[in-house]
Amino acid sequence: MVSSVIQIAEATSIALHSMVFIARADGMNVTVRELVSTIGFSHAHSSKVLQQLVRAGLLQSVRGPKGGFRLCRPAGDITLLEVWEAMEGHLAVDMCIVNGGREECPFGQCILDELPGRLSEEFREYLGSRTLAGVVNQIMSRAEKAAINDGV
Repeated sequence: MVSSVIQIAEATSIALHSMVFIARADGMNVTVRELVSTIGFSHAHSSKVLQQLVRAGLLQSVRGPKGGFRLCRPAGDITLLEVWEAMEGHLAVDMCIVNGGREECPFGQCILDELPGRLSEEFREYLGSRTLAGVVNQIMSRAEKAAINDGV
């Protein structure tokens, strides 16, 4: 059994990966088929997630043979936090992550002290500071460095 401190729902993972993939398309329409062939999630689930992102005002859906999805705003204006919250709702930092999301600990004080709040705040700040354009640039930079290292 493998465990991780941060658990991300599949729908949220699809949303985050899809938004970065669509941002990389630089204004071109991206079809669900193109998307799922790269990110590896199911077509049906990805379609539902993309429609939720359309309803949230992050994506535009274009019908027709050259249709697909594209960002509603520039990639530099959309943060990962906006994508997260479109899927999960407001990312609260003052709720107990150990005891089912209660606002108050039954012991009066969290048994993990301030750790859950601190981790939640750091996660929120991280997502809020990262734009889709920044993520795309980081990915491209890593790919360029890898290509240079492979050529050496």
